[in-house]
Amino acid sequence: YVEPTNECNLKCRTCIRNIWDEPLGQMNWTTFTLILKELRTFSPVPTVFFGGFGEPLAHPQIVEMVAEAKALGTSVELITNGTLLTQSLSRRFIEARLDVLWVSIDGTTPSSYADVRLGAALPEVLANVKTFRDIRMKAQLQAPEIGFAFVAMKRNINDLPSLLHMITQIATYQASE
Repeated sequence: YVEPTNECNLKCRTCIRNIWDEPLGQMNWTTFTLILKELRTFSPVPTVFFGGFGEPLAHPQIVEMVAEAKALGTSVELITNGTLLTQSLSRRFIEARLDVLWVSIDGTTPSSYADVRLGAALPEVLANVKTFRDIRMKAQLQAPEIGFAFVAMKRNINDLPSLLHMITQIATYQASE
């Protein structure tokens, strides 16, 4: 589990960052290189998962980090809130051979999503995920897989049944649509 940054562009209700008093920052390349060096001593090299209390896409070298981790010959996953997932970043993650892109979705309607993910809009996040998926499909690739994380709580539990429908629509989209 590698946390490239503890900085984030959102103020989610459930985030620990709302109550802590830690300085914000980003992992420097030297520290990341030391992590890679230690990972090389494992056999087999464990899956590398980019995530943490920050938004990994807020780190300016996140794609390079993914590529370097992939060079170890292991599986690489990343979790994001999806708001910063641009078309360019999508292409670069696919080129870097990311294995799984996890997207945090804590609501299936714009209002329930915005109630948890303060500062984000569900339609924009879903559009970003669909763009990522379309780029992957046009390249005729099975990876990166797209996964969704949903933190169930009293304020969004009623959305849980519609979550499967929503992600199935994303997964079954045909390029002709």
